Amino acid sequence: MPELRLNALTRVFRSRETPALDGVSFVAPDGKCTAVLGPSGCGKTTLLRIIAGLEKQTSGLFVFNPTDHTGHHSDPEQPSSVRSLPHTYRVAMVFQTPALYKHLTGKKNILIGAKHARNGQPDIETLARSLDISHILEARPAHMSVGERQRVALAKALASKPDLLLLDEPLSSLDPHRKRAAIQLVRTLRDGVGQQLKLPTTLLVTHDQHEAAQLAHHMIVMRNGRVQQEGVPAHIFSQPATLFVARFVGEPPMNVLVGRVGNESGHMVFSCDRAGTDPIALDLPTIKDVAAQPVVLCVRPNRIDITPLESGQLCAVVQSAAHLGDQIELCCKLLDIPGQTIPDRLLDDVIQPADLGTWTVCLNPGVDVPALGSRVGLGFKAEDGHLFSLTNPEQPRLDCATGM
Repeated sequence: MPELRLNALTRVFRSRETPALDGVSFVAPDGKCTAVLGPSGCGKTTLLRIIAGLEKQTSGLFVFNPTDHTGHHSDPEQPSSVRSLPHTYRVAMVFQTPALYKHLTGKKNILIGAKHARNGQPDIETLARSLDISHILEARPAHMSVGERQRVALAKALASKPDLLLLDEPLSSLDPHRKRAAIQLVRTLRDGVGQQLKLPTTLLVTHDQHEAAQLAHHMIVMRNGRVQQEGVPAHIFSQPATLFVARFVGEPPMNVLVGRVGNESGHMVFSCDRAGTDPIALDLPTIKDVAAQPVVLCVRPNRIDITPLESGQLCAVVQSAAHLGDQIELCCKLLDIPGQTIPDRLLDDVIQPADLGTWTVCLNPGVDVPALGSRVGLGFKAEDGHLFSLTNPEQPRLDCATGM
């Protein structure tokens, strides 16, 4: 199965001032599941519709089948219309709402997909067993649960033996219990371990980061029609490339503190003014020598320790605590930090106003939980702090790992 390549894909709508897609480039690996993650309106569905052939790009190329059906290799320099027309490869799509014929049984719905299969008809019984829908093959959609209808829709798509499978938020309508079961099922099919059925090259679009992390081998994060970062989910979580990725990927999101960075006695230091006392100063050895500028310091909630008040890098008062089973989530109000302000363009989709001056701390079960209203110190290692420019949420992180 070939990989999917996109090169500077752009889509402009006359009704919009900004492009829906703005120079999108990435590679979806052969035979793997790639997730496109981003908030509503970032261009995910437009991207999927172009690849499916439902819309045309304004400019740019996308290549899925580098070898045509005659066995000749196509020229990557040729226009996309020559070598990437969707009718030249077999594509199947599963939507958020299952696309089933209401008057037909589950089996007959699947057989409609099978009519378009190349290289012989699929084994419907094997397909049904793999997706755990054997017991509803003779039922109509009205007599199926939402999860069962979605599995039948997936079976219908796979019955066509697609070269490329497109998933448009297919699990978003499921309740948490059914979603967990569906994710486990798709992940089993994705890996093909002990299964007669394996998913083809798959592109999933979603705004649910947990769904993306659990299903995808490769992840693309988008904002405003542009790719912010791509890579394996674990790397994107631990090494966010931009302020937007740092805040969007991870739950709870990274804590933020506005300050400035500068060179003091040969060391790069982040500092933040504190009312009535000396400023906070954090020696950050991973930061290269950059010009003094306003920055945002971001720290993951699970990388913060509760310390005695006098030894913490920050001082805070515990406002609330939530026991979530696998962790304890504290909401702490920072003390002695004067008005934290950020540019308006960073508000809402990157930082919420309520996040300024309030930090979340995640503790493991069994640790001593400070009483509500108590004052505590918050400590973290310098290498767990990520610095980003305050002026541009898409500017690369200001540390050596990003190559700055």
